Amino acid sequence: MYAEKIIAETDPSGNIKGLPSLPANSRFEVIFLQLDSDTSGYKVPKRTPHPALRGSVQFHGDVIDTVAESDWDSHT
Repeated sequence: MYAEKIIAETDPSGNIKGLPSLPANSRFEVIFLQLDSDTSGYKVPKRTPHPALRGSVQFHGDVIDTVAESDWDSHT
């Protein structure tokens, strides 16, 4: 197996530009890792409970306000 690392860029349409010439009749495994920290198009998936728990858990009141604020961050 021969490995070659290339850094490719995309055009405004998202098409890869500047790909190297590849051998004919060959198979390739390609892994894409985005180098930029631009996550403008990324949406955080909505978390949902496991189907087995759905409908069996009930919240009564404010979950966050169950402990007095004076007890937060106390390590004693």
